[in-house]
Amino acid sequence: MYSITMNNNSFHIKKDGQYLLKDITPVVCFESGQQISMQARLKENGIATDTDIIGKIVLEYLNEDKNISLKIMIEPVNNTIIISVELEVGHKFSEIPDMLSPIGAIKLLISKENNVNKYLANHLNGLFWTRSYFDCDLTKIPNKTQMLLMEKNDSCLYVLTICNGSFKTEINGYEKGMEIAMSGYMAGQMLINGPMFSIGVSKEPYSLINEVTWNSLQYRNGYVVNSYTTRYPEQLEYLGWCSWDAFYDDINESGIYEKADEFKKLGLPVKWFVIDSGWSDLTKDSCLNSLKPDSHKFPNGFKPLIHDLKHEYGLKWVGVWHAFLG
Repeated sequence: MYSITMNNNSFHIKKDGQYLLKDITPVVCFESGQQISMQARLKENGIATDTDIIGKIVLEYLNEDKNISLKIMIEPVNNTIIISVELEVGHKFSEIPDMLSPIGAIKLLISKENNVNKYLANHLNGLFWTRSYFDCDLTKIPNKTQMLLMEKNDSCLYVLTICNGSFKTEINGYEKGMEIAMSGYMAGQMLINGPMFSIGVSKEPYSLINEVTWNSLQYRNGYVVNSYTTRYPEQLEYLGWCSWDAFYDDINESGIYEKADEFKKLGLPVKWFVIDSGWSDLTKDSCLNSLKPDSHKFPNGFKPLIHDLKHEYGLKWVGVWHAFLG
């Protein structure tokens, strides 16, 4: 059973008496750079000792000086907890309002005293990619982390950020621990609301990730085909290799042969290659000249290369990546 405890302006989430996330403290950030601490309305919240999360629990915060009201909703969905927020900033007509920060308007600060054995953070790397980062120090969580899988004692805790229409949540490390930050990425906002993130705990990390993701989608009335129901092409049943991380755009024939030799010597059962970006015959301004490979990088074309990869190195499939311009 999940439960929640208030301690002054912070709250803690537990399961079966064990802390999952402790010392969760909200702050509100403005375009001016000012960060405002929020005062919990303890009497109205009515939570001091452990309170089981059976239905929706609403934590109310105020800052009367800045006329800020904040509600944090904690709600169970099957075996997952969904945390949502409602943040509103009022102002007097005689004053110029200080708008919410476009990035990290509402942050939940979580103490580094939340000791973990280790964690996996999947974070944005550029606009289109995510990368994995492994550590045990919460302060080192990369910026713009999208999901966080933590090992605590003998269980795994999974934190999944939620996109909510106009708002997006990300996890960042900072000097005192980690922060879960919700952003509108747009100036002039005085209201933020919607689901922020979800959490779950289990001894089985693979089923945990699937369960939390599925429950979060149900909460958002969304649907997506997941890995358990997706029919993959036959190639993805085997180990394969893509050239991008090894060569980026500097791909060429000799580099592919070198990699094929390396895998063969290591005895790796690689069954397919993808020749990624960089092979195309392009103009100086990256427009397509032809559908043939670059004659400087692949002087013999693709046909003998693919023949060798299949007959000398045991590959079954060779593919190419393309995004044509021009």
